[in-house]
Amino acid sequence: TLEMVEGQSLEAVSAASFTARQDLTKEMLAQRLSSVLQIVSRQNEYIIHSEKQTLQLKSECLTMEPPKLEQIKKWTVQNYKFTKQLVSEKFGHTTKTVDKDLDDRIEEVKGIQNPVR
Repeated sequence: TLEMVEGQSLEAVSAASFTARQDLTKEMLAQRLSSVLQIVSRQNEYIIHSEKQTLQLKSECLTMEPPKLEQIKKWTVQNYKFTKQLVSEKFGHTTKTVDKDLDDRIEEVKGIQNPVR
């Protein structure tokens, strides 16, 4: 004999309850899956954004020369040219470098200093 609960059999109520629990479980799983997918999507966006920034910084660093390095290069080239000229003059391979304007100014200053002494 089947017991009747409010006009329904116990088996019918049990089956309906089981179906409702399955639907609730499916709904909860769908919500959890949706939230996990959102988290993964955000992480992927963050990773992609971070990689883009890293690549941009690397390209900027590779194309940019620091000012200090540029100053050292300039000083090295100037120092090399000066030393090469000086050594060549000392060994007699070239004539002494003369700056006419500078020599004229030096003579002028010497001329002024002589009468003062």
